[in-house]
Amino acid sequence: MRHRAHAVVTSFVLACAFGALSAQAVPITIYEDLDLSGDYGAGEERTGGVNGNGGAAYDYAFDLDAATQDISAATIQITFRIWDNGFLFVLNGVTVVPLDPNDPAVFNPAIVQPWNANINGIPRLRTTLGESAIAFEAALTAVSTAITSGLVYAQTTINPVFADGQNTITIINPNGPGPDALDFTISGDVPILIPEPASAALMGLGLLCLGLQRRRRPTMPASSATSSAAGGSGSRWRARPASVLRPPAGSSAARSGRSGRSASSGPSRRA
Repeated sequence: MRHRAHAVVTSFVLACAFGALSAQAVPITIYEDLDLSGDYGAGEERTGGVNGNGGAAYDYAFDLDAATQDISAATIQITFRIWDNGFLFVLNGVTVVPLDPNDPAVFNPAIVQPWNANINGIPRLRTTLGESAIAFEAALTAVSTAITSGLVYAQTTINPVFADGQNTITIINPNGPGPDALDFTISGDVPILIPEPASAALMGLGLLCLGLQRRRRPTMPASSATSSAAGGSGSRWRARPASVLRPPAGSSAARSGRSGRSASSGPSRRA
């Protein structure tokens, strides 16, 4: 029972370690090219929203490492507080989300007057870019109390392909009639491929428990092993102590045994 408990604990610890390994993700650090020079400096990291007039382009970059990250599972999110007169996204030179002409029918269900912020702080649009899918969700009106997922975009999108190393993304606000504006934030995350310290500690503890369990496993005595080998694995017979094999005190076998010992010991005493 004790060894079974040790095995359960070991399995649990190892499962926690591997579970932590597969579940961990880290934020992606995204840098902005403020002067449109193509130089994405660490000091240019953007942390807040930005308002822009029509015709503006916002360039960003982020780094991925295929040796330590599952870059195929990375995601980038562009979250709009408001948007007006359309947008498009270009990732690594490919237009992944083409121009939205600011027609509410471009989404199904429709987003009504997306240039008005939601009074409950819900994004008027959130786009998630991933290699497996591009997803849209939004507050359909300025007074919506919940975000609506699974919106269908009328334009044809192309799933992005993330690169090992530097990736670039450009968000464009086309110049249309009337006021133009975007107010958005951009973020991302990517799963890691190597365990963090906590995961490594759990895995080490699990392996230690497994080693102790193997050292404490009882070994079969040599006499029992010999008896088992002689009788086969299915034999009912096992080695017995000498006291069990000794005949009863009053039996003829016991008397003959004593007389035999006396006869054999007599000459030795005379000698």
